[in-house]
Order: sequence, then structure tokens, then C-alpha cells
Amino acid sequence: EQKYDDLLSGKAGEIAFDRDATGRPYNRSATPAINGAQVVLTIDAVLQHKAEVLLDEPVRMTRAKGAGAIVMDPKTGEILALANVPTFNPNERPEGANDSSRANRAIGWPYEPGSIFKIVTYAAAFEEGLFEPGDMINCGGGQITIGRRVIRDTHPYGALTIEDAFAKSSNGGAIRVAMRLGREKFFEYISRFGFGRKAGIELPGESRGIVNPLEDWRIDSIGSVAIGQEVSVTLLQIVAVVGGVANRAGWVNPHVVKEVLAQDGRALYEPKIETRQVVSERTAQMMVRLMERVVTHGTARGAINLAGYSVAGKTGTPQKVENGRMSRTKYMPSFAGFVPAADPRLAIVVMVDEPEGNHQGGSVAAPVFNLIAEAALGDYVIPPDDKAFRDSLAALSKEYESEGGEGRGSSDCGSGIADCGF
Repeated sequence: EQKYDDLLSGKAGEIAFDRDATGRPYNRSATPAINGAQVVLTIDAVLQHKAEVLLDEPVRMTRAKGAGAIVMDPKTGEILALANVPTFNPNERPEGANDSSRANRAIGWPYEPGSIFKIVTYAAAFEEGLFEPGDMINCGGGQITIGRRVIRDTHPYGALTIEDAFAKSSNGGAIRVAMRLGREKFFEYISRFGFGRKAGIELPGESRGIVNPLEDWRIDSIGSVAIGQEVSVTLLQIVAVVGGVANRAGWVNPHVVKEVLAQDGRALYEPKIETRQVVSERTAQMMVRLMERVVTHGTARGAINLAGYSVAGKTGTPQKVENGRMSRTKYMPSFAGFVPAADPRLAIVVMVDEPEGNHQGGSVAAPVFNLIAEAALGDYVIPPDDKAFRDSLAALSKEYESEGGEGRGSSDCGSGIADCGF
């Protein structure tokens, strides 16, 4: 409303009179009021509400400071839901200068993404032809030394395939991939993916994030950036990158305005859809393979349960930075991915800010992704992409019809997912 107030508010009408010497009006003329234009959003109000409800639950359960989530159509860049917790209610205005409910943390709060940024690291290496998913890489046995700094892993992995190093989110594996790539090339791909600049959404307060110039990188910076440290991003930038992979690397700028219509129906504005090929389709296909393995064999294993749908994604468990140092107790678990993996219709990112207790991306953020995806798949009646599952449904349908069961307790939930509770 703030950004489009001039279009929405219209123009006031006027009535003018001439007055004679005694002050009596005559010669009346009128200029009619002009109604404001209609701004048509891409936001799905039903899905928006569901996303807010589903995001609020883990915040309350974990006593987190807040959370954010974005649902985007990767083919068009249309934002279908953009949720923040705490939400802002204009009828209830909390006192205090630090009222976080008025902040759009999904687009305006940059944070260190942690392991989600490994999508950029591996995609860049694939595009440069340095690795294939089945190649072996030495993950360092739990630690890797760059200069005087020792970077440790959560698990002491030794030699793994590239796809397993990504699925298990090995820091050592990602750092060795980045070192093979080199500082200059790595920085080039970070820029190509859109980090360090605004995505250009039609909302005020968007942050460009923070990407330090290459000349400011220390000797160990390549190791930090490879695992999502020393760089800050927004959820909007993340969902755009994940959407680009889902779209087989055809990056599409995210937007919330579908069109602006005059009262007579004329289109006053339509979004200019920007697309660019960040990496090749072959590289994107390899990244889809790696991101699917995260869900089936990696850090999100067991957290995603969408029967009949393949899912691709990446977890992140970044530590918050306090006084220039990584906190040992404060995290921002996140998960970004898309579904169905074979023909993506939804790109989703979820981040929970500083939960108490459990703080892993795979156990805190991924289940919220699962619930939001479950709701959206049902709302949009998106068919399952698992052939065996579809064949099984077809067989059950034929059996049901042959037994004369038409109209008996049929469900209208769309995708076969039980989301009818909303």
C-alpha cells in the first residue's frame, strides 16, 4: 500500500461556484472524483494464511524469536505466499522501538545462510567441469586447515562421493570444492546467482545482502564463503536461486504484483519478467540430483514425507554472529527446496530464527517446508510425479469403480494429501 499509494488513492473531485456581489453561488461546475487503480497481487490469500499458521507453530513450540517463509512459482517468479512471524496487525500496535512484527524479515533481514549456500559452491564447480556427482572427494576426516584457521565438521567424514558430501553437508567437502574452483571463479558465480544485489521485488525495504569485494577476502575467506559464512543473504535471494535450479537454471526475478488495472479495466502496469541463464541445464540437472539425495539419504532424511512426490532441497544450520564471533548457542535453521522435483511447481524456503533446544535445519525447518508444501500441493491439485505411486492410484481407482463404489465417501482434497483440516 505504501509503495503504490499514488495509484490506489485516486484523485478527489471538486465542485466550484461563482458568487455574485451578495455572496450567492451561481454557475456551478464539477470535476468528478477519479477512483484509484486496482493492484492485483500474485499472493494467494488462502496459502498465505496457511503459511502463517504453519510457521507460527514451530516458533511457539521452540520459543524462537521469529521465522520467515516464501513460496514461489519457479517458472514465473510469482510469489504465492510471503509469511513472517511475528506478524503485523495494524489494529494492535506494540510499543517500543524494537517491534520486530513490523519488519519484513523475509526480504529485509540478511543473515548468514550456512550450508544452503553450498548450492552455489557445487553448481559453480559443476559448471566449470571440475567434478561429476559420482567423483570422490576427501572431506578431511572432520577438519580442514586454511592458513592458520582450522574449520571443523560436525562429523568426521573421510572420502565421499560429491553427491554424498553435499547430501551429508560436509564442510570439508564443500571447502575443497571451492578451493579447486578458485577465488575469482567462485566470486563470479556468487554474483551471477544474484547475491550482493537486490532481486527487485516491488516492496520497500528489500536488502541487497552482504558480499565482500574480492580484494577484502582473507586467505581463509574462500573456506568460510563455501559453507555460507562471511556472506549474508535474504530469504528472497535464496528462493530465487532455488527456483533457478528448479527451472533448470533459468533464473526468474521474484515479484508480488501481477498487474495494475484502471477502473475501466485498462492495464496500467504489468511486471517486467527478467530471466537469465545462470548455469547450463546439465549443471542444473546435476544439482537436482544432489538436492534430491539430501532428502532421501542426507540431512533432511525422514523430515520430508510427501507421498508420491519427489522433493529436492538443502538444509542449513547457520550460527548467528554476535560481536564478530559465531555464537555457540544461537542458530537460524533453514531449508530451501522445490516440489515435485521432476517438474517443479513450488519453490519454498523456510527459516526459523533462534529456536531453543533442537536447532538443526533438517529437524526444525524441513518439517515446516513439508507442511507448507503439503498444503500447497493440495490447493493447486498438483499431481504426484512418482510413476509407481500414480500407477498404484490408478489401480485402486479401477478397483473402486469395478466394485461400484462411486460416490461412497469420496474425497475432494485434490492431491491425495490430507490437508482438508484447514
